[in-house]
Amino acid sequence: MKMHIEVDQSGKIELLSEDTIIACSNDNQYSIKIPKKIKQDIYYREL
Repeated sequence: MKMHIEVDQSGKIELLSEDTIIACSNDNQYSIKIPKKIKQDIYYREL
């Protein structure tokens, strides 16, 4: 079974100064917002 999904990204994931929104759609539509604060926390966390 083939499935066609459209994906769109607003705000590059590597830009820590802005939020990123990733959306996908087929028969349904979904989106997720990754706030810049979360990206910064992940990037700058100590390993």
